[in-house]
Amino acid sequence: MALFQGKYVRTVRLDDGVVGLVLDHPASADNALDLAMLDDIERALDALANDGYRLLILQSGKRGVFCTGSSFARCKDWTPEQFQRWCERGQQVCRKLAESALISVAVIGGTCHDEGLELALACDYRVALDQDAVEFGFPAQNWGMLPCWGGTFRLPRRIGLAASLSAWMYGDRFTAEDAWVADLVDEIMDDFNSEPPSFLESPRKRDLTTFPTQTWRQRWLENTRPGRWFMMRGYERMLRTRIPDATPNFPLLIERLRETYALQPIEACEAGERSALAKVVASPMMRHLLRLLNRRERLRERVPLKAGAKKARKVGILGTGDTAIIIVMKCVVLDYEIALQARDEAGLGAVVMRIAEYFSQTVQAQTMTMADSKKMMNRIKATVAWKHFGDVDILFDTTEGEEAERIAIYQQAIKHLPARAVIAPMHPTCEVAAAAKAVGQPARIVGVRAHEPWDIGTLVEIVPATVTVSDSAQRVRDFATSIGFSCLNVADRVGGLTLRVWLPCFNEVGVLIREGVRIADIDAAMICFGMKKGPCEWMDRYGLDRIANAIRDLQPVFGERIRFETGFTLMAMRGWRGEFAEQGFFRRGGLRLRPNLECQRLWQTQSQGEPALPIPVLSRDELYALIRDRLVTLTVLEAQRCLAERIVDDADDLDCAISLTGWATHRGGPLGYAADIGVEAFAKRCRELAAKHGPRYLPIGEQRS
Repeated sequence: MALFQGKYVRTVRLDDGVVGLVLDHPASADNALDLAMLDDIERALDALANDGYRLLILQSGKRGVFCTGSSFARCKDWTPEQFQRWCERGQQVCRKLAESALISVAVIGGTCHDEGLELALACDYRVALDQDAVEFGFPAQNWGMLPCWGGTFRLPRRIGLAASLSAWMYGDRFTAEDAWVADLVDEIMDDFNSEPPSFLESPRKRDLTTFPTQTWRQRWLENTRPGRWFMMRGYERMLRTRIPDATPNFPLLIERLRETYALQPIEACEAGERSALAKVVASPMMRHLLRLLNRRERLRERVPLKAGAKKARKVGILGTGDTAIIIVMKCVVLDYEIALQARDEAGLGAVVMRIAEYFSQTVQAQTMTMADSKKMMNRIKATVAWKHFGDVDILFDTTEGEEAERIAIYQQAIKHLPARAVIAPMHPTCEVAAAAKAVGQPARIVGVRAHEPWDIGTLVEIVPATVTVSDSAQRVRDFATSIGFSCLNVADRVGGLTLRVWLPCFNEVGVLIREGVRIADIDAAMICFGMKKGPCEWMDRYGLDRIANAIRDLQPVFGERIRFETGFTLMAMRGWRGEFAEQGFFRRGGLRLRPNLECQRLWQTQSQGEPALPIPVLSRDELYALIRDRLVTLTVLEAQRCLAERIVDDADDLDCAISLTGWATHRGGPLGYAADIGVEAFAKRCRELAAKHGPRYLPIGEQRS
């Protein structure tokens, strides 16, 4: 009995009557199931079919990973025909494995995602190793894919309808223990050697035509026609309220599950998967997601520094606010040394206590040891003077205040910092070139803008003080990417890019509230559109006082085009600063957000700005469409203006930046969304809105300057 040895797959004799099939892609760290690897698997199955083995052990030749399938990096340039060929080939191999007379066992000792999980589901049994690296799930759902190698009918037959939908729609991931509880795996083992586990002493082919009945939900709901109808109605209602519009993969999954529970033949189920995949890959959603995810990876790349340039190892931070604390947390866990300066002893003591409290909580939660906590605290050197700043590589200024105050601080800092140190102002409306000119060393001043809170944000704008990108800007970018951010170089304009694009949308939220629209409806409408957070929650997280200050500083940029609401200033004056004050558009009560009714009344009775017309009685869908059209249109118009002003030079960069800060990625960013509508159709929409709500909606070229 000769053993099969291929480039991607090899077979090994493990025990009497037991053979191992080892998956080991030489060019893929995550064992990607590409066409070449599928061909090898099929040839190996054919070679083993008549060799008299009683058991086939499918395992990985790589540590920490079983195998994976599609990823946007691999599929970004595929044509619809390539997707279909890959889908058909995967279905053929999985069906051959499932229908083989040879009883198969998948031994999983690492990540098992997407089509890798579908391959494991085609085996008769699954064994998980008791390791932290073991994880089951379908992360490709995040970029629009859906199971297409038999997963839509094999997974429900293993774990049931509700658990399958949770894995697909909510992105649930299973650890080894979770998978065992859900019956996704049959056994958990400490380790696997050549001897199969005891429960496989007398293995038999599994019946893959039945559905599980272990729980009352499975017995009385999932496996009865009225129960399934009730459950499907609930999930369809959830699709309308919680899943963004224009995402075809989720409704198509519901269709596939209906076919599965109608006991359609396997061939029909596979044909349904191929048909669903064809619709998904032809959709604008897939095109936009692949384009923007690919651009995001480019913005995350660490650009090599020039020869002789030194990477940042010590970071200085001025300020004691939330941004300063978040930078400290991100830096210390990555072994950066920190020099932290406050203006007075009281502020310094308060910020050190907050940091110590955070570390204490992580120790109590057992996510960090006491020794690690002390080690990280020792990396932080706090002072009210310039002590400990003599070897700082980058100095981040997170303080608030007037520009003249900040320039005075930089002029003083230059005297205490080493000659190589970079000064990075983080104030969102700082004019970097003006600050650099006042300091007299433009090559050392680089603006850094993080317009979304740093604890959840993924984008920072790098603003060089000079026209050409300096070595200092490259060092700042290298640091920012090292702590997990995407970095975009933008021109030196007040407000930068993302804050400038979002402000008209945020202002229009205030106009809608004045017109009688509820805060909860505004956020729900934009989440249905695809925003990661509703605009009211976004502003709460960013800080209403910061929004008010940005409006004050950016009003000259907008001129007469938009009259900004005074409601933001009124909220800040009352201390309703948002999440950090536990009150803004929403009140924080435990884990729930409750709309702030006092805020609603404040806007309706005291805020002034654009003319407000009462909203007529509308259905839910009509109201959501009105909210979406008004907020989205203003965002698109401002994005078009920023591109025309060359704040960024590339439309894809702009779309990616706005998507990273909350826009619906599957819509393609503001410019991609407008392109889908069409130039004439979008201009027509703008004019219709302008006729009803004012000239701020007029297309570019027809607006007042």
